Amino acid sequence: AAAAEPAPAAPAPAKRDFSRGRAASALAPGDVTADLDGQTVTVSGSVYAVYPPKTDAQPWSVTLSDAATGARLSVKYWDDARAAFARQPAPGDVFEFAGKVNVYNGKPSLVVSSGAKAKFVAEGEPPAKKAAPKKKAAPSKPAVPVSSVTADAADTYVTVEGALSAPSDRAGKGTAYTLTDDTGSVMVVFWNTSIPADLQQKAAAAPRVRVNGKVKDYQGTLQITPGANGLTILD
Repeated sequence: AAAAEPAPAAPAPAKRDFSRGRAASALAPGDVTADLDGQTVTVSGSVYAVYPPKTDAQPWSVTLSDAATGARLSVKYWDDARAAFARQPAPGDVFEFAGKVNVYNGKPSLVVSSGAKAKFVAEGEPPAKKAAPKKKAAPSKPAVPVSSVTADAADTYVTVEGALSAPSDRAGKGTAYTLTDDTGSVMVVFWNTSIPADLQQKAAAAPRVRVNGKVKDYQGTLQITPGANGLTILD
């Protein structure tokens, strides 16, 4: 009689890649591409951020990051799955998720349907937050007579000095003033996002200010709009 075919050997456990804290069979966030749409995969990476749902109709979202490449992947799951997590993801933690790849507008994400598919791997340091970029001040130039601010100066930066008058509100977002010197008048517009409201008020009460900003032609009227550090009280 022919010998019975031996049963297949049990698969060996996945080797750990301790340099990245994931099983060798797990993908990195950057390995999940649109080509894997509809496939079930396991992904491991560092938690960059956790976003709770804004409405009951939205899932939770975790952004996984690969420390080696900086690649990121969005992992989505619902409240029922989250309730079964042994540990909730936190920024800096290394987690392993198993789920189905979903592609929307060409961008892949991972959808986790069960709390058992989320595995805490290791603790880590929360990612450092990037400092907000500083606003660039408009290039400083010597003050020119207001009368020299003509249509030819549109889309250039100028510096003028004079007194402010005739304030006009700009829908709560800023205030327009008339700046006058010995040669003429021009409109200046201070937006609250660039010039704090309290500084605007102090400037309006001052006998003389310096304004450095960009000249614009708005509906046939020239106006100067200063950016950050574009308003200085002189007297």
